[in-house]
Amino acid sequence: MEVVAVAERERQWRWEIRHGGQLVRESRAEFPTLQDAIKDGKQQLHWLWIGDDRPQITRKSQCWRRAAG
Repeated sequence: MEVVAVAERERQWRWEIRHGGQLVRESRAEFPTLQDAIKDGKQQLHWLWIGDDRPQITRKSQCWRRAAG
């Protein structure tokens, strides 16, 4: 998961939490600085990660191939 800051009109910022490129949660509030948006987004990510409503983690199996030779 990642926290992404998104620029809004009039120099306001908001955050989005994405997992695998898909939007999981976004802020309803706007923040005056990029740093404020990221800080609040990281805090929300923490609560999302430890909470019961966290998205299921999907892992792709990895295939290891040996070089023929």
